[in-house]
Amino acid sequence: TVQIKKTSEADSRKIIEELWSNPFIKMVIVVDEDVDPYDTGDVNWAIATRVRPERDILVKGGMPGLPIDPSGDKQEILKEFSIISTKTSKLGVDATKPLEDLKRYERTDVPEEVKKKVRLVMERYLRA
Repeated sequence: TVQIKKTSEADSRKIIEELWSNPFIKMVIVVDEDVDPYDTGDVNWAIATRVRPERDILVKGGMPGLPIDPSGDKQEILKEFSIISTKTSKLGVDATKPLEDLKRYERTDVPEEVKKKVRLVMERYLRA
């Protein structure tokens, strides 16, 4: 997962495509500055709320991978990495906010009083 401050809509795709060239990287997720790239829950939240699959998920085949990856095929030697490589498919996810509609994608939260009420209801039913 890569965290960026996007200045153009092309930024995420450029980063994804650049990282794909490395055989050690099979999947790239790009998030905004308001998302913690080390927090799986936060990254999943960004994917769930900011990704439109037909627009934001990229898949590309014939990319360099590692022989340890069972999904790879056709081995070759990559001199720039001094490793044996296979060809594999790679996944890219642009989980950033569209620049033209930033306000719509502002982070919101449930008020604390509502969370308390929900916790009480859950505790009552989960104990039963």
